[in-house]
Amino acid sequence: MAFVCLLLVLVTGCQKKDASVAGVDIPIPSQMKQVADKVAETVPGFEDGQAAFRGKAAEGEIFNFYQENMEARGWKPTSFMVSKKNQLAFTKGGKICLVWYTPNPDGTTSLIIMVGPSKPPQ
Repeated sequence: MAFVCLLLVLVTGCQKKDASVAGVDIPIPSQMKQVADKVAETVPGFEDGQAAFRGKAAEGEIFNFYQENMEARGWKPTSFMVSKKNQLAFTKGGKICLVWYTPNPDGTTSLIIMVGPSKPPQ
């Protein structure tokens, strides 16, 4: 039975669910659970559009998950944060979605999603 479950995970990849961040549905890996605590300083323009998650997902899984799922929903990758290994950015319809993920000492990974206007207020 365990082999069948492992095979299913390998074949289907990282399963997803959606979370509403600033009124925008963003895919979230199913292993990640939303946490109430604010775990990052809010970026100007993103005050109302931040959600934090924590779970057992490897960094490579998260990277691949967002590359596949965001583009499938019409989000375009942007070079906004290209210099950062664990940060991704996508744009769609006047919005930008920032994805940050970092490993934790306990073996879990923290994931922060921010959604805001693609052109921050002046």
